Amino acid sequence: MALHVHPAHVDAVKVAVAAKKNSPFCLERHKRNVLNPPQEFSRNQFWKQLVGCLCSSVQKSGPDSALSQFLRKDPFSLSPNACEGQSYLGTYAHETISDSGLRFGPTISRRLVENLRWLHDGGWAHVKHEFLNLATIRRNAPARDCIAKERHAARLVMSMDGFGPKQSRNQWQCLGVSRYEIPLDSRVDRDGSMRFRPRLGWTRRSCRTNDITKK
Repeated sequence: MALHVHPAHVDAVKVAVAAKKNSPFCLERHKRNVLNPPQEFSRNQFWKQLVGCLCSSVQKSGPDSALSQFLRKDPFSLSPNACEGQSYLGTYAHETISDSGLRFGPTISRRLVENLRWLHDGGWAHVKHEFLNLATIRRNAPARDCIAKERHAARLVMSMDGFGPKQSRNQWQCLGVSRYEIPLDSRVDRDGSMRFRPRLGWTRRSCRTNDITKK
C-alpha cells in the first residue's frame, strides 16, 4: 500500500504535538509508558481501567470531568472486591454510576456484570498472561513481532462486552505496557479518506490504519 503524506499534514501534526507535549496527561503517559513501565500485574488496576474504558466510551473524560473525579476516588467504589461482594452487582453498579453523575448506568452496569463473569471464567488468567508477555517484550528493543503481540492482546480484550478496536487498545496503553497499537476512534475515517471498503468493518480498518501510521 502506497502512503503519500502531504507536508501540510506533517506540519499540522508537529503543531499538535508541540501544543500538548508538556500537558499533565502527556507527561504522565510518558512517565508510565516510556520511562517506567509497570512489571507486575494488578487486578485492581486492570479492573479500574476496564471501568474507565466502558465509561469514557459514552461521556467526557477530561481531567475535570465527572468521570475523572469518579476514578480518582479512594477507595474506588467499583473495585474488584467491592463488585465481587455484591449480591446484585448490576443494581449496585447502576446506582454507583448514577450517583457519581455519570450517564448510561444501565448499559455500563450490565457490561460490568458480564465482564466480571468472563474474568472469573478464566479471563483473569488470560489477561494476566498477556500483561506479563507485553511487560516482558516492553523491556526489549523494538521489533516487528511486538506489534503482532500487542494486537493479539487487544483482540483478547475484545472478548469482553463493550470493547471494540479502540478501547481494547486503550486498555493496554493506559496500563503502560503497549507502544505501537494506537486507540483510534472510528471517526478518524468518517470522510472515507482512508479509502477502505466499508464492508471491512472497523476492526480490520483499525488494524490497517495502525499499520499505515507505523510506516
